[in-house]
Amino acid sequence: MSDRKIKTIKAIGSAALAAAMLLGFGAAAGAADSLLAPQAKVAKLAEGFRFTEGPAVDAAGDIYFTDIPNNRILKWSFADGKLTTFRENSGGANGLFFDGEGNLLVCEGGGRRLAAVDPQGEAVALATTYQDKRFNSCNDLWVAPNGGVYFTDPRYGSRDGMEIGGEHVYYLAPDRKTVARVVDDMVRPNGVIGTRDGKYLYVTDNGAGKTYRYAINPDGTLTDKKLFVDEGSDGMTIDTDGNVYLTNDGVRVFDPQGKNIETIAFPEQPANVTFGGPDRHTIVVTARTGLYSVRMNAGGYPAWQLARRAGQSIPPGYRLAYAQDFDAADALAGFEFTDPDKWQFSPQGNGGGALEFLGSGAYQPKVRSPLIIGLIGDRQMGDFILEADLLQTGRQYGHRDMCLFFGLQNPGQFYYVHFASQADPHAHNIFKVDNEPRIAIAQKTTDGVNWWQDVWHRVRLERRLAEGTIRVYFDDLQVPIMTAKDTTFGAGYVGFGSFDDSGRIDNVRIWSPQVTQKKAGFYRTK
Repeated sequence: MSDRKIKTIKAIGSAALAAAMLLGFGAAAGAADSLLAPQAKVAKLAEGFRFTEGPAVDAAGDIYFTDIPNNRILKWSFADGKLTTFRENSGGANGLFFDGEGNLLVCEGGGRRLAAVDPQGEAVALATTYQDKRFNSCNDLWVAPNGGVYFTDPRYGSRDGMEIGGEHVYYLAPDRKTVARVVDDMVRPNGVIGTRDGKYLYVTDNGAGKTYRYAINPDGTLTDKKLFVDEGSDGMTIDTDGNVYLTNDGVRVFDPQGKNIETIAFPEQPANVTFGGPDRHTIVVTARTGLYSVRMNAGGYPAWQLARRAGQSIPPGYRLAYAQDFDAADALAGFEFTDPDKWQFSPQGNGGGALEFLGSGAYQPKVRSPLIIGLIGDRQMGDFILEADLLQTGRQYGHRDMCLFFGLQNPGQFYYVHFASQADPHAHNIFKVDNEPRIAIAQKTTDGVNWWQDVWHRVRLERRLAEGTIRVYFDDLQVPIMTAKDTTFGAGYVGFGSFDDSGRIDNVRIWSPQVTQKKAGFYRTK
């Protein structure tokens, strides 16, 4: 423990965050075209550390970070502005990143290993050696969308005890069993971050003062090495537009072509940076003795969500029956729409393009039920598991919603899941439409979901015909937020939409033991 007292500067709740930034340090007011929010200034959240590093964001937007000399992992909560200690005796923890199961992956520099720490603070080693030689001092990491982990292994300070002849970058495969060396020509690799679509990896060679970009291959190997910028960095992050943030004398932001488009000054030299807060529009910087933040126009993709590995817990006998990433406009070809004029291809997806709906149009159902339906109109499914990314783009109000449709027999008979901001008898439930106005059938639901602004959410829908069970998940793919039991409708069509709002859909995956190829013909095509 440090003999200096750790001091929380100001309790900053999420609702008051933007205003509180005005009380901070540094003149960092954002211009109209700046990545910084208007009038934003750097705020110190806490102080009294010895050397802070490795910030990682959890599902709530709270920040976990390390104080390396004091051998601790700490947590800063945006909800109540409190600082707590998550784990003592952290193995000299440095870089952090959350995986899809809510475990905190940790580069233990002192322990010379990559470890996973569960929510209760218990650690399990993931990787300790390469070709039977201990790692140098694991430093920073990034979890790819497939669950694989890239991590750097430099050595700062004493060279005593080094067993590996060099400082390299490694890849732990999604099975968490196989470690491969993927970069072996750097002086001293340090920060690492990947793009949200999992196609590119940025690695900074801090020893050579350069940062490179690599193409990620399906097997996790890296090719097509290109110099990104002619400067190194300690830590790094990336925003939803693909801009890369490096930490040197300040936080320097580079567009995807490597042009410096913003530089943000801090009272201390930054070591690392990530996006946090409930809406991921705040960068949090670990800088020597202090923890700092500044409000941004730019947003960070929720890395904890991207790290969720698609298709976990798929039962035996299920196969991938449908996959669509909406990377081109022709991806809409298999869909039928209640009002085609209100649907379009959008280039702004969660890693590529998306299917977008723009509110209700001319369609009027015969009974009270959703107005906006985009149906996968060429196949029927009974038992299935669906996963997809949803982005709500409408205004903030109680019934702000998006829907999943399933078991659809015809325009008057179907089920739908209604994800809404607030639950009431007509919102945020599982509904059945059986030629009469919709009725709620959920046995369990929650108070609603927080869509935030410009934040993608991962949803999962599970249906089993024989048991009549329906389970619905939102962001946390381990615990359902809604459950129901109903056997009224058998196999049917699946789709997306809303009651009367707007939104986007991306990265759709459906697993099923049996699919019937059959055209619906209920609605119109583009």
